[in-house]
Formats: sequence, structure tokens, C-alpha cells
Amino acid sequence: MFEGDNVFVLIPLAFFACVVLGIAITEFRKYATRRHELEIKRDMVERGLTVDDIERVIAAKTPGDK
Repeated sequence: MFEGDNVFVLIPLAFFACVVLGIAITEFRKYATRRHELEIKRDMVERGLTVDDIERVIAAKTPGDK
């Protein structure tokens, strides 16, 4: 299937593609998490919560959250 020198090009190329994909997935997750947090804050503002209440709710994360 692969001839001699092609393997030495294919392996680094596959590694590079995996790294780029991993970075893209990580950045998308950060974006989605931030967007969700903003939606929650917007919803709390619409319900009439004060800034102090919103800060307290956002600060009270579960132990698994970073």
C-alpha cells in the first residue's frame, strides 16, 4: 500500500493532523462552555436576579468543574 519513503511523510502528517484536531476540539469546547455560561447569566438577568445573586450562583460550581 505505502512505498518506502511515503511512510516517513505519512506518520508525521497523521500526528500533526491529530494535534490540530485535538486543539480544534478543545477550543470548540471552551467556546461552547462560555456561550452556555453567558446564556445562563442572561436568563438570570431577565428573571430579575441581582448582580450579587448571579455572582453567587456562578461561583457555586460543582466539585468537578474547573
